Amino acid sequence: MVGCQSANNQKQPTDLIKQKLKGKIKTINEFVLRIDQNNLLKDTISTNSITFNKLGYAIKEVKTTQNKTLKKLYERDDKFNITQQLTMDENDTVLLTENYFYDNLQLKTVEQINQNGKNLIEYFYDDNDSLIEERRSADGSEFSLTKYAYFEEDGLKITHQSNYFQSKNKAQKIIQKFNSQNRTNETTYEIYNSDQPVEPPILGSILKVKMDENWNLSSMESINAHGISSFTTIKNEYDEMENWIKQEHFTDGQLAVLIIRKIHYF
Repeated sequence: MVGCQSANNQKQPTDLIKQKLKGKIKTINEFVLRIDQNNLLKDTISTNSITFNKLGYAIKEVKTTQNKTLKKLYERDDKFNITQQLTMDENDTVLLTENYFYDNLQLKTVEQINQNGKNLIEYFYDDNDSLIEERRSADGSEFSLTKYAYFEEDGLKITHQSNYFQSKNKAQKIIQKFNSQNRTNETTYEIYNSDQPVEPPILGSILKVKMDENWNLSSMESINAHGISSFTTIKNEYDEMENWIKQEHFTDGQLAVLIIRKIHYF
């Protein structure tokens, strides 16, 4: 999400800041584990490793999910904007090349090239340099659209992000509410039946995510299309740098997911 202040006045935040991390971190290794009803390890959902440079920008990421490994490498310009991202498999075969193009600090287009052809993502801004639209096309034909809107409630910022399938049917709406420090403290995901026309969109499931005072996950509530709710609370354990290293997800009171982080500092 692009902020509401002018791009000319923005300082490009590091990836450590974007990921709410403190200190000079070299690598993070994250393990997402599924726990059964007896509090025993059921399986490993995913593993993820991110390597940062000394300036706090990510230079490499390796993620394994269901025995499938993907590696991402990043190239940056002198303003630390990503100019190219390569996604490779475990054999270092390039699956996706993404080229990024900017106007000052504003991201204008992303060119995605894979074995099936070329996709283009275009970004559009208003007079306040706030992002208002993303248009995605393949071979010149537009296939998806994202619209952004900005509001205030009691002096606090709220953003609406609406995603449309094939630029016509609403698929998802994301509502973000910010606190007085301009940090997201609540996000609501509304999932729609994208086979239906834009008006009236048919709401399916809802996911509400809340953050704690440290800007980390504190709870999630999932409501399905029939109105049945499932509530997850998150307990975080921190290291001496105040980065979380253990996260327990309790769904309806039962430990369901355990995430372990191993953080190495410079």
